[in-house]
Amino acid sequence: MNDEKSVELYLKRDEKALSETSRRYGSRLRSVSFNIVQNRSTAEECENDTYLEAWESIPPHQPYDYLEQRNIFLRRYWYMDTIREIARHFAISESKTKTMLFRIRKEMKLFLIKEGYDL
Repeated sequence: MNDEKSVELYLKRDEKALSETSRRYGSRLRSVSFNIVQNRSTAEECENDTYLEAWESIPPHQPYDYLEQRNIFLRRYWYMDTIREIARHFAISESKTKTMLFRIRKEMKLFLIKEGYDL
Protein backbone atom coordinates (compact mmCIF):
# COMPACT_ATOMS: atom_id res chain seq x y z
CA MET A 1 0.00 0.00 0.00
CA ASN A 2 1.37 3.43 -0.90
CA ASP A 3 1.43 6.54 1.29
CA GLU A 4 -1.61 8.07 -0.39
CA LYS A 5 -3.73 5.01 0.45
CA SER A 6 -2.45 5.09 4.02
CA VAL A 7 -3.42 8.73 4.36
CA GLU A 8 -6.87 7.93 3.02
CA LEU A 9 -7.24 5.33 5.76
CA TYR A 10 -6.20 7.87 8.39
CA LEU A 11 -8.64 10.43 7.06
CA LYS A 12 -11.42 7.81 7.09
CA ARG A 13 -10.40 6.95 10.67
CA ASP A 14 -9.82 3.35 9.60
CA GLU A 15 -7.65 1.52 12.13
CA LYS A 16 -5.97 -0.37 9.29
CA ALA A 17 -3.96 2.83 8.84
CA LEU A 18 -2.11 2.11 12.07
CA SER A 19 -1.22 -1.46 11.16
CA GLU A 20 -0.11 -0.33 7.71
CA THR A 21 2.02 2.44 9.20
CA SER A 22 3.58 -0.03 11.59
CA ARG A 23 4.26 -2.48 8.78
CA ARG A 24 5.91 0.13 6.58
CA TYR A 25 7.72 2.31 9.09
CA GLY A 26 7.65 0.50 12.43
CA SER A 27 11.10 -1.05 12.37
CA ARG A 28 12.75 2.25 11.50
CA LEU A 29 10.76 4.18 14.12
CA ARG A 30 11.55 1.53 16.76
CA SER A 31 15.21 1.63 15.86
CA VAL A 32 15.42 5.41 16.09
CA SER A 33 13.48 5.43 19.36
CA PHE A 34 15.60 2.67 20.89
CA ASN A 35 18.81 4.41 19.85
CA ILE A 36 17.61 7.46 21.72
CA VAL A 37 16.21 6.02 24.93
CA GLN A 38 18.16 2.73 25.17
CA ASN A 39 15.16 0.98 26.71
CA ARG A 40 12.89 -1.37 24.77
CA SER A 41 9.63 -0.59 26.59
CA THR A 42 10.24 3.16 26.49
CA ALA A 43 11.09 2.91 22.79
CA GLU A 44 7.80 1.08 22.20
CA GLU A 45 5.98 3.86 24.06
CA CYS A 46 7.68 6.44 21.85
CA GLU A 47 6.68 4.50 18.74
CA ASN A 48 3.08 4.20 19.95
CA ASP A 49 2.98 7.90 20.84
CA THR A 50 4.10 8.62 17.28
CA TYR A 51 1.22 6.52 15.91
CA LEU A 52 -1.26 8.25 18.20
CA GLU A 53 0.00 11.66 17.11
CA ALA A 54 -0.34 10.58 13.49
CA TRP A 55 -3.86 9.26 14.10
CA GLU A 56 -4.91 12.55 15.64
CA SER A 57 -3.34 14.93 13.17
CA ILE A 58 -1.63 13.40 10.15
CA PRO A 59 -1.55 15.79 7.22
CA PRO A 60 -2.61 14.55 3.79
CA HIS A 61 0.94 14.35 2.45
CA GLN A 62 4.12 12.37 3.03
CA PRO A 63 3.24 10.38 6.16
CA TYR A 64 6.79 9.15 6.70
CA ASP A 65 8.16 12.70 6.73
CA TYR A 66 5.54 13.55 9.34
CA LEU A 67 6.48 10.56 11.50
CA GLU A 68 10.18 11.19 11.08
CA GLN A 69 9.76 14.78 12.26
CA ARG A 70 8.37 13.53 15.55
CA ASN A 71 11.33 11.22 15.97
CA ILE A 72 13.80 13.99 15.11
CA PHE A 73 12.23 16.14 17.79
CA LEU A 74 12.45 13.27 20.27
CA ARG A 75 16.12 12.76 19.41
CA ARG A 76 16.87 16.48 19.83
CA TYR A 77 15.06 16.58 23.15
CA TRP A 78 16.66 13.42 24.51
CA TYR A 79 20.26 13.97 23.49
CA MET A 80 20.26 17.70 22.89
CA ASP A 81 22.05 16.99 19.64
CA THR A 82 23.18 19.91 17.54
CA ILE A 83 21.41 20.78 14.32
CA ARG A 84 24.43 19.49 12.40
CA GLU A 85 24.38 16.15 14.24
CA ILE A 86 20.67 15.65 13.65
CA ALA A 87 20.99 16.57 9.96
CA ARG A 88 23.87 14.15 9.53
CA HIS A 89 22.08 11.36 11.42
CA PHE A 90 18.94 11.62 9.25
CA ALA A 91 20.80 12.51 6.04
CA ILE A 92 18.93 15.77 5.55
CA SER A 93 20.14 19.35 5.21
CA GLU A 94 20.71 21.55 8.23
CA SER A 95 18.21 24.00 6.79
CA LYS A 96 15.50 21.32 6.61
CA THR A 97 16.36 20.22 10.14
CA LYS A 98 15.99 23.78 11.45
CA THR A 99 12.67 24.20 9.68
CA MET A 100 11.33 20.90 10.99
CA LEU A 101 12.38 21.70 14.56
CA PHE A 102 10.84 25.18 14.32
CA ARG A 103 7.52 23.73 13.15
CA ILE A 104 7.51 20.98 15.75
CA ARG A 105 8.27 23.44 18.57
CA LYS A 106 5.43 25.65 17.34
CA GLU A 107 3.04 22.69 17.25
CA MET A 108 4.17 21.56 20.69
CA LYS A 109 3.62 25.04 22.13
CA LEU A 110 0.09 25.17 20.71
CA PHE A 111 -0.60 21.70 22.03
CA LEU A 112 0.64 22.55 25.53
CA ILE A 113 -1.42 25.76 25.59
CA LYS A 114 -4.46 23.76 24.46
CA GLU A 115 -3.81 21.28 27.29
CA GLY A 116 -3.80 24.13 29.82
CA TYR A 117 -0.11 24.69 30.41
CA ASP A 118 1.06 28.27 30.97
CA LEU A 119 3.99 29.12 28.73
